[in-house]
Amino acid sequence: MPYGVLAKRAGVSRKTLYGILHAGTDARLKTVAAIATALGTEIRFEDALTDDEMRSKQAAEQASRRGAPLSDAVSNRTLWRLAPKSGAIDAA
Repeated sequence: MPYGVLAKRAGVSRKTLYGILHAGTDARLKTVAAIATALGTEIRFEDALTDDEMRSKQAAEQASRRGAPLSDAVSNRTLWRLAPKSGAIDAA
């Protein structure tokens, strides 16, 4: 698609479009989304991790920074909830 047509469909100037696509110009998300829409596509954001996966990762990072085992960084109740259901945590 010619730049003039794409720029018009996206509601941006040709200069802005060229700058974003070729010159490494920083673009606002709104502008990038408008260009994507003009090209017949869309931008979507999805969670990379579930809430429990994020909590587990944060707990492990916190424990690592403190030089402590993961079990010292979170409560037993949280450990049970975050542990895989495969029996990775033995009952004590």
